[in-house]
Amino acid sequence: MVARHRGRLGAHLLRGSGTSAGGGEGGKIALSGAEFKPDDLRVWITDPKEPEAYPIATFTWMLFYKKQDAAKAEALRTFVGWALDEGQQMSEQLGYIPLPDPVKQKVRGNMDQIGSAA
Repeated sequence: MVARHRGRLGAHLLRGSGTSAGGGEGGKIALSGAEFKPDDLRVWITDPKEPEAYPIATFTWMLFYKKQDAAKAEALRTFVGWALDEGQQMSEQLGYIPLPDPVKQKVRGNMDQIGSAA
């Protein structure tokens, strides 16, 4: 079912279990349940296990080269650090879901890969 709310289109979704997918905090719950592989930041969240989780959620990805100029790599690491801290304060007003703490920790733990290859 598609509905219009405040001039925007929306959809009524069902989870794989057949239960209704509500809005509200469902996106945050889905992102919090993301299961990353040990050395991989790629993750797809489809039909999460948490009952209140929204069934379709994902992250906005950033792609960086491992091999690049040291000054550029440092600037990119600084930007990612800003996005994980101060930038998160703007996420909701820009229409994004703030990153859950475990996700921020995972990203922060991998920032050193930006520009790591010679």
